[in-house]
Amino acid sequence: MSFAASGDFIWQYGFVITLVGMIAMAANRSYGASKAWKISDVTLLLLALIGAGPGELLYMLLFRYKWNNRLFAVAIPLLAAAAVALGILLFRGAL
Repeated sequence: MSFAASGDFIWQYGFVITLVGMIAMAANRSYGASKAWKISDVTLLLLALIGAGPGELLYMLLFRYKWNNRLFAVAIPLLAAAAVALGILLFRGAL
C-alpha cells in the first residue's frame, strides 16, 4: 500500500493539524492579552506551512485575529489553500 492510498492517515493528519493551528492561535491571543509569553509569528507561519493553515485561517475569520497583519492576511489564506489542495491530491493518489 502506497502512502497516497492511506486516505485515513491524510484525513486524520489534516484534522489534528487544523486543531493544532486553531489552538496555537487561541493560545497566542489569550497569552498576548495578558502580557505573558506569546507564540512567535514565525512559529505560527511554520505551523501553517506544515498544514495548520486551514485552522489558523478559520480562527482568523471567526475571531478577527491577526487580520490587520499584512503578512498573515496574505500568507495564511495562501498556505491554507495549498494545504487543502495537497490533501486532496494525496487523497486521490495523484501524488
